[in-house]
Amino acid sequence: MKTIGLFLLAASAGQTSAEAPGDIIVHAKHGRCEIVYAGSTLDGRGLRKLADGWPEGRPLRVVEPIGADRKCLVRITLDLAKQGFNNLEFVDPPLPDDTRPKVRK
Repeated sequence: MKTIGLFLLAASAGQTSAEAPGDIIVHAKHGRCEIVYAGSTLDGRGLRKLADGWPEGRPLRVVEPIGADRKCLVRITLDLAKQGFNNLEFVDPPLPDDTRPKVRK
């Protein structure tokens, strides 16, 4: 089973954790794209409710893992745009701590 996660993170200063309360996680598995928010899969109604409470103009950061399914990403991006999430920032995923370059002091 191949699971690909795309992370949509609320863009705010200092918010880097994938488990922060404003995170939206998008999963592509078995030909389906799912949006997960706060541990629950969102359907159309849940996504509309989230969009209604989202501050206008506040961007979402789209974190795209290497090898992510492009069709799923496009579909989810269009679904988010239909709900009013028009300010999206596409960024690389954060590196795990053990792969970050060492900084000499």
